[in-house]
Amino acid sequence: MLKQCAVLCAALSVAQGGHAAESAAYKLASIDAGQLVDKSGVEVKRAEAALTSVAAVCGDASPSVLAGRAVTVANMLMKDGIYAKPVDILEGAYAVFAGKKGKHDCTDLFARYAQTRKDLGYSHSQAVASWRVLQNAASK
Repeated sequence: MLKQCAVLCAALSVAQGGHAAESAAYKLASIDAGQLVDKSGVEVKRAEAALTSVAAVCGDASPSVLAGRAVTVANMLMKDGIYAKPVDILEGAYAVFAGKKGKHDCTDLFARYAQTRKDLGYSHSQAVASWRVLQNAASK
């Protein structure tokens, strides 16, 4: 995936003509799919929903920064042979704070997810569930 991401990221940069014309959701959906996707396709809509949702609960970063964090974590995990998709990671990050009021600091959330997947061998669902448990314990 790392090589694929590098090629795809370069293609997205060229496709933009050096302008910030493409949305973070389009870039994220294309990286997630491993190919350029239809700009009005379901992949972009899913990525946009994930970015909007996680940005609503994570007050420490913009959607493009949050997308970058998810891509970085997915690439790190894939390098170690662990299946990970950036949009899944963002949806998991949102699930940690779903139903909680206000904005939260998500600075360490992505690193903890990667560590849980890598060091403990957790699946995506197990990692998200453990995030929620830790977050609930921390907020009490």
